[in-house]
Amino acid sequence: STEYNLAYNYFKLQKYSEAKNYFKKVLNNEKNKSSFKYLFSNQYLAKIYIDENKKDSANYFLDTFLELYSKKTDVEKKEYANIYKKIENKTLSTQIE
Repeated sequence: STEYNLAYNYFKLQKYSEAKNYFKKVLNNEKNKSSFKYLFSNQYLAKIYIDENKKDSANYFLDTFLELYSKKTDVEKKEYANIYKKIENKTLSTQIE
């Protein structure tokens, strides 16, 4: 989607305010709560809030990401495996702590 792509591009440019706005639009507008863009919008929001030192918000979005991922079927998890490894949840959890 356009909103997700814009959010991701702003994230990569470290324009976190703009990225947050677009990732939140994805979360608000996405009907399929198990879609790739919904799932990973939560993950990127967690990273942004870590950078802003807002641990409660970071933890909320990370927990949401992990909960959604845990509901994936084995086939879906295999499809997401390479992407999921890149997310570095251990690093996110460590930074939140």
